[in-house]
Amino acid sequence: MDMTILDSKANSLSILSVIAFSTLLLFSCTDTIEQKVTTANKSDVKPEKDIVLVCNDSFCKVNYYGPEFTIHKYKLIDTAHRMSNLISGEVGKKLKSLFDKKKYSKVDLKKIRMTSIDMDKLGSVKLEIFIPFKRVKQPCEASTGFDHSGGWDHDPEIEERKQKLSRIALCEELEISPLIKTPENFQEYWIQWKHKDFQANCACN
Repeated sequence: MDMTILDSKANSLSILSVIAFSTLLLFSCTDTIEQKVTTANKSDVKPEKDIVLVCNDSFCKVNYYGPEFTIHKYKLIDTAHRMSNLISGEVGKKLKSLFDKKKYSKVDLKKIRMTSIDMDKLGSVKLEIFIPFKRVKQPCEASTGFDHSGGWDHDPEIEERKQKLSRIALCEELEISPLIKTPENFQEYWIQWKHKDFQANCACN
């Protein structure tokens, strides 16, 4: 057989082998990179055990000590905002639960306490939010909805929040706390209302 043909076939096989190996290596590296990224994302997610939440028939309180910023649901978020979201949801649930049990209640907005220590965009921070309830006599005096507007180091978008919440509030009536601020500019408005789904029989004020 012609040696030129043999050399040509050998070269072709060699090139195919190189291509196949490179392709295999590429896919192997890609898998490894993707696995590393996935693993990194999972390890960066801070578990909820960093936040201690207590909620009973008298109050809800949340405490936190740890990094000021964390990866939560694969997004960078300041812990103060996450705490406000968390406790707002829990207070709303508790108010509805108390209403169902005929333990009619509302938040004592004037007695809400917020504490922040070492909020300086460096290292760890200590945070606490305390939200007390007060008992009322009649179902139409109670609140069954609760939310917040604010955050850390920026002005609350209170007007936008009022517009959204008024859609689910009976008679579009909202009860809003004064702006509560810590020395380190953690600031919140706290908002409660009669939820249409729970207190539709109540009259407008």
